[in-house]
Amino acid sequence: MNHKQAHTLQELFEHPIRLNLKWPAVVSLFNALGEVTVESHDRFRVEIDGHCEVYHPPHRTDMSADDIVKVRKFLELTGHVPDQERPPPADGTAGRVGADGTAPLPGPSAGEPTGTGD
Repeated sequence: MNHKQAHTLQELFEHPIRLNLKWPAVVSLFNALGEVTVESHDRFRVEIDGHCEVYHPPHRTDMSADDIVKVRKFLELTGHVPDQERPPPADGTAGRVGADGTAPLPGPSAGEPTGTGD
């Protein structure tokens, strides 16, 4: 996938939905991820990772919100979603790693009183 196709993938998943996405850019993305076949009556058959979907191109080059949602669902089904930064955990464990390489369980840190009243 080239830079433009990766950018199109990112734009497809933006919130709120971008209403200026161009159909040819989405077809280019589909071609990078799988196989696109133009069928009769301007239908596009898209096969990605064993999944198939048929699309009717919009009358204009800009896609409607419904078209974008349909493409999003198909890309999610095939596992092609953009990398998004995830917010750090709210429990303050971001960046801390235990001795075994896993994130620590929430709770008091070593040396903190547990409040059990021993």
